Amino acid sequence: MKKIKFFLVGILGSWLIRILALTIRIHDDPKGFNEKIQTTHAIYTFWHCLMLIPAYVGRNKNIQVLISQHSDGEFIAQVIKRLGFGVIRGSSTRGGVAYGQ
Repeated sequence: MKKIKFFLVGILGSWLIRILALTIRIHDDPKGFNEKIQTTHAIYTFWHCLMLIPAYVGRNKNIQVLISQHSDGEFIAQVIKRLGFGVIRGSSTRGGVAYGQ
């Protein structure tokens, strides 16, 4: 039952982000940032409340996202995978890091 719930949330969440993105204007600020995130090795951080726009802007750009191994993280992982991101699951208390899950 949990697998079905994660699967459905992933599909619904990714489509909701795509639909929301149709209602906003996205500016390249600073100039060249969208190209830079595709060619630069870096770690970008932001607060959870600001996740939706980077999830849309960064889709399908060979970006890996570090996500908790907690079950709440599974919901985010399912959505992020469907937007074209790679997923790295990690936890300091649950066995370290697993790449490419």
